Amino acid sequence: MADGAIPTGIGCPALPEAVVIGEGRRYLTALLTLDADGSAEWARKRGKDTEPLFLASDPDLADEVDRFVENENSRRARVEQVRRYRILPYSFSVSSDELTPTLKVKRNVVNHKFRDLIDEMYEQHA
Repeated sequence: MADGAIPTGIGCPALPEAVVIGEGRRYLTALLTLDADGSAEWARKRGKDTEPLFLASDPDLADEVDRFVENENSRRARVEQVRRYRILPYSFSVSSDELTPTLKVKRNVVNHKFRDLIDEMYEQHA
């Protein structure tokens, strides 16, 4: 199964992007990016700290993201479902070399940059 990306605006207000990883793996995982403005608005409405580093591990945001992922998975065949994911505290950017100038995800860069995090998602089910 090839790596894939869900386009910007995936449906959860604080998560503009997702990169799905699965090539050569037993199941799919995903890296979800946290949008600074969208997540800050989400946090303010709930009286929470708006700092993205805190929000990326916020249990209420995690619950909301879990519901979103479950909903997305319910529309897909089992082999297309994301089994594990991690929330990154920022969006991908051209300046951090994760996006091309035309805003396409550089999968090889993302896979290399987040190799340890990706491996961790697979080691949990080894």
